[in-house]
Amino acid sequence: MKSASFSFRLREQELQYAKQYIKSNARLLLVVLICLILLVSGMLIPEMVLNFGFSLLNMGYYDTSNLSLFMLCTCILAFLLPFFQFRFLMKRSSSDLYLSLPIKRERLFYLHYLIGACLLVGTSFIVGIFNFLFSFEIMNYGILRTLGSMLILIFLALLLYTFFTFLVTKCRTMLDAVLICI
Repeated sequence: MKSASFSFRLREQELQYAKQYIKSNARLLLVVLICLILLVSGMLIPEMVLNFGFSLLNMGYYDTSNLSLFMLCTCILAFLLPFFQFRFLMKRSSSDLYLSLPIKRERLFYLHYLIGACLLVGTSFIVGIFNFLFSFEIMNYGILRTLGSMLILIFLALLLYTFFTFLVTKCRTMLDAVLICI
């Protein structure tokens, strides 16, 4: 009988594939990182516009603090990252190419999932540092409470990423994936 143990160690060819994948998408990652930093610092969308938008929706209570902008950034990233990571499954030609690589399908999924999770955590951490620098909640809540809130939000974003990855991989077309995830 085979044991049901699971071990995930990157083999040499998988490690080379991961390095090449990150290197080929480095520019896009940098653009996303800059946009998220500008959003969380309040330079992309001014707070006055956000307050006006929330008041138009008659939500009553609205909070456009840096921590809520950080939450918005991590949720957007957790929503969009699975579409980018698994876009090769949506096209027949790309699917044939990727699935013919000398990596098992299961390991290819785990590799893409881990790359996406690392990018999500790393990007969220960098955006969190910038949020921490531009944050005024530190004076109100304290350093430990603000950092704890950021870590909890990063963990929740990782759970959202896992959920959206599950949904995206079950769909056959990008339109199906977008509609199901929304």
